[in-house]
Amino acid sequence: MKSQIKVAVTGGSGFIGTELLRSLINNNVKTVSLQRTNINKIAVDIHRFDLSNLNDSEMSILSDIDVVVHTAALVHKGQLNEKEYLDLNFESTKLLFEKCKKFSVSKFIFLSTMSVYGLTSSTSKIDIKSLVNPITNYAKSKLLSEQYLLSQKSSIKVSIIRLPLVYGVNAPGNFGDLEQLALRPIPLPFLRVKNKRSMVNVAVLAKVLTRISIYIEDSLGLHLLCEEIPFSTEFILKKIRQDNGVPIRLFFFPKFLIKFFLKLFGKQKLYERLFEDLEFTNTIKLPHKD
Repeated sequence: MKSQIKVAVTGGSGFIGTELLRSLINNNVKTVSLQRTNINKIAVDIHRFDLSNLNDSEMSILSDIDVVVHTAALVHKGQLNEKEYLDLNFESTKLLFEKCKKFSVSKFIFLSTMSVYGLTSSTSKIDIKSLVNPITNYAKSKLLSEQYLLSQKSSIKVSIIRLPLVYGVNAPGNFGDLEQLALRPIPLPFLRVKNKRSMVNVAVLAKVLTRISIYIEDSLGLHLLCEEIPFSTEFILKKIRQDNGVPIRLFFFPKFLIKFFLKLFGKQKLYERLFEDLEFTNTIKLPHKD
């Protein structure tokens, strides 16, 4: 490795990508954002990147890159079929990795998902040896990408990190939905809901990715990343409301009745996400708290 590395972040304009670029820049790492749009959220060089079209002329930027962090992905789009997920997540990851080999990139960091386990709740803690059972097309495409990367015999170092719910200001996905619910000044039936859900803050994730980008031998292979202390739905809602000046206004309602009504309307998985446990065992060194 040369004395100063250069890191390329795919999906650099996204929720995770933007925070990672900010962290890399704060650590004086040379960076380039590979993204579809020209939106420049922070002061960084932008290069066009489209999961559906990774041709040689666009990927020649990799000739000057030491580490690629692949955060770009097609996530949960209900109207798309399995083939579209495989094309934009699995096939594009394979192609990107082949381009990295061609241009002698030193390290490839791939962000995967805990949804490869196919669980919305679990009475036992999930670890790296737990059986995978992807249900969604998104999870299937991520697991195939993992398997492909781990099977490759090349000089490129590979790190794969399975992520739980990633939270932070303006987070997308399930946390974003929960945040929007919390910001509505209405009473909510989550008082004394002490479930345990593993999560990771986007800033913590960015620090980890920055470290393993700088140190080529750090955290190779497959890892699970989450904070050591899980969160309850009650805690999350209270924290969001406190931070935004919204009255707490939580009340107690029997869980068995909530479960009955949500199951009646076909919302069993929603009940599990909001009221039951889903914990993971972290396998990667976490940054010290500031």
